[in-house]
Amino acid sequence: MHSAVVLLVQAENKEDAVFEAENFMDQEVGHAFDYYSIEDNNWGDLIGSKEKEEFVLPLSECKDKVIEYSKSKDLEIEYFQSLADQYKKAGDNQMYGFALKHLGEIIGEYFTPYAGVYNIDMSDYSIPDNTDDWWAVVADMHH
Repeated sequence: MHSAVVLLVQAENKEDAVFEAENFMDQEVGHAFDYYSIEDNNWGDLIGSKEKEEFVLPLSECKDKVIEYSKSKDLEIEYFQSLADQYKKAGDNQMYGFALKHLGEIIGEYFTPYAGVYNIDMSDYSIPDNTDDWWAVVADMHH
Protein backbone atom coordinates (compact mmCIF):
# COMPACT_ATOMS: atom_id res chain seq x y z
CA MET A 1 0.00 0.00 0.00
CA HIS A 2 1.19 3.51 -0.79
CA SER A 3 0.44 6.67 1.11
CA ALA A 4 1.70 10.22 1.03
CA VAL A 5 2.94 12.38 3.84
CA VAL A 6 3.78 16.07 3.59
CA LEU A 7 6.92 16.67 5.60
CA LEU A 8 7.36 20.18 6.93
CA VAL A 9 11.01 21.15 7.03
CA GLN A 10 12.78 24.32 8.11
CA ALA A 11 15.57 24.99 5.61
CA GLU A 12 17.28 27.79 3.71
CA ASN A 13 16.54 26.42 0.24
CA LYS A 14 14.93 23.59 -1.71
CA GLU A 15 18.06 21.43 -1.79
CA ASP A 16 18.48 21.65 1.99
CA ALA A 17 14.79 20.85 2.48
CA VAL A 18 15.10 17.68 0.37
CA PHE A 19 18.31 16.73 2.19
CA GLU A 20 16.67 17.12 5.62
CA ALA A 21 13.55 15.23 4.52
CA GLU A 22 15.63 12.37 3.11
CA ASN A 23 17.70 12.18 6.31
CA PHE A 24 14.51 11.94 8.35
CA MET A 25 12.94 9.33 6.06
CA ASP A 26 16.15 7.25 5.97
CA GLN A 27 15.92 6.94 9.77
CA GLU A 28 12.29 5.80 9.56
CA VAL A 29 12.74 3.13 6.85
CA GLY A 30 11.85 -0.24 8.33
CA HIS A 31 9.85 1.25 11.21
CA ALA A 32 6.81 2.82 9.59
CA PHE A 33 7.31 1.78 5.95
CA ASP A 34 9.48 -0.31 3.60
CA TYR A 35 10.72 2.36 1.19
CA TYR A 36 9.94 5.88 0.07
CA SER A 37 10.37 8.29 -2.83
CA ILE A 38 10.41 12.07 -2.76
CA GLU A 39 10.75 13.49 -6.25
CA ASP A 40 9.52 10.51 -8.23
CA ASN A 41 6.02 9.70 -7.05
CA ASN A 42 2.35 10.06 -7.91
CA TRP A 43 1.47 12.72 -5.35
CA GLY A 44 2.69 15.86 -7.14
CA ASP A 45 -0.70 17.54 -7.13
CA LEU A 46 -0.95 17.29 -3.34
CA ILE A 47 0.88 20.59 -2.91
CA GLY A 48 1.27 21.52 -6.58
CA SER A 49 -1.44 21.46 -9.21
CA LYS A 50 -2.66 19.01 -11.82
CA GLU A 51 -1.05 21.24 -14.46
CA LYS A 52 2.28 21.54 -12.64
CA GLU A 53 3.11 18.77 -10.22
CA GLU A 54 5.45 19.78 -7.41
CA PHE A 55 7.02 17.65 -4.71
CA VAL A 56 8.90 20.40 -2.86
CA LEU A 57 7.57 23.92 -2.40
CA PRO A 58 8.01 26.78 0.03
CA LEU A 59 5.26 26.37 2.61
CA SER A 60 4.13 29.93 1.88
CA GLU A 61 3.08 28.78 -1.63
CA CYS A 62 1.05 25.76 -0.54
CA LYS A 63 -0.01 26.30 3.08
CA ASP A 64 -3.75 26.13 2.27
CA LYS A 65 -3.30 22.77 0.54
CA VAL A 66 -1.16 21.48 3.43
CA ILE A 67 -3.81 22.53 5.96
CA GLU A 68 -6.50 20.79 3.92
CA TYR A 69 -4.45 17.59 3.61
CA SER A 70 -3.69 17.63 7.34
CA LYS A 71 -7.40 16.97 7.94
CA SER A 72 -6.91 13.44 6.54
CA LYS A 73 -5.58 12.39 9.94
CA ASP A 74 -9.08 12.87 11.37
CA LEU A 75 -10.42 10.35 8.85
CA GLU A 76 -7.66 7.93 9.83
CA ILE A 77 -8.58 8.31 13.51
CA GLU A 78 -12.22 7.48 12.69
CA TYR A 79 -11.12 4.52 10.55
CA PHE A 80 -8.82 2.95 13.16
CA GLN A 81 -11.35 3.59 15.94
CA SER A 82 -13.99 1.79 13.88
CA LEU A 83 -11.59 -1.09 13.20
CA ALA A 84 -10.70 -1.36 16.89
CA ASP A 85 -14.39 -1.51 17.82
CA GLN A 86 -15.06 -4.23 15.21
CA TYR A 87 -12.11 -6.37 16.27
CA LYS A 88 -12.89 -6.01 19.97
CA LYS A 89 -16.49 -7.06 19.33
CA ALA A 90 -15.27 -10.04 17.29
CA GLY A 91 -12.83 -11.05 20.04
CA ASP A 92 -9.82 -10.74 17.71
CA ASN A 93 -7.27 -9.44 20.21
CA GLN A 94 -4.37 -9.42 17.76
CA MET A 95 -6.13 -7.21 15.21
CA TYR A 96 -7.68 -5.15 18.02
CA GLY A 97 -4.14 -4.39 19.20
CA PHE A 98 -3.08 -3.58 15.63
CA ALA A 99 -5.87 -1.01 15.29
CA LEU A 100 -5.16 0.50 18.74
CA LYS A 101 -1.44 0.79 17.91
CA HIS A 102 -2.13 2.85 14.80
CA LEU A 103 -4.81 4.88 16.58
CA GLY A 104 -2.35 5.68 19.38
CA GLU A 105 0.37 6.72 16.93
CA ILE A 106 -1.93 9.22 15.26
CA ILE A 107 -3.45 10.60 18.45
CA GLY A 108 0.02 10.86 20.02
CA GLU A 109 1.27 12.72 16.91
CA TYR A 110 4.03 10.20 16.19
CA PHE A 111 5.39 9.80 12.67
CA THR A 112 3.25 7.29 10.80
CA PRO A 113 2.21 6.76 7.17
CA TYR A 114 -1.28 7.78 8.26
CA ALA A 115 -0.28 11.23 9.59
CA GLY A 116 -0.96 13.24 6.45
CA VAL A 117 1.33 16.07 7.54
CA TYR A 118 4.36 15.76 9.82
CA ASN A 119 6.62 18.55 11.08
CA ILE A 120 10.07 16.96 11.31
CA ASP A 121 11.54 19.90 13.22
CA MET A 122 8.87 19.89 15.96
CA SER A 123 8.23 16.10 15.86
CA ASP A 124 4.47 16.60 15.68
CA TYR A 125 1.63 17.48 13.31
CA SER A 126 1.88 21.27 13.74
CA ILE A 127 1.84 23.66 10.80
CA PRO A 128 3.79 26.85 11.54
CA ASP A 129 2.00 30.18 11.39
CA ASN A 130 5.12 31.95 10.13
CA THR A 131 6.11 30.20 6.91
CA ASP A 132 9.51 31.91 6.50
CA ASP A 133 12.17 29.28 5.72
CA TRP A 134 9.64 26.42 5.87
CA TRP A 135 9.23 23.92 3.05
CA ALA A 136 6.66 21.26 2.25
CA VAL A 137 8.17 18.02 0.93
CA VAL A 138 5.90 15.24 -0.36
CA ALA A 139 7.07 11.70 0.31
CA ASP A 140 5.43 8.59 -1.13
CA MET A 141 5.72 5.64 1.28
CA HIS A 142 5.20 1.96 0.67
CA HIS A 143 4.05 0.09 3.76
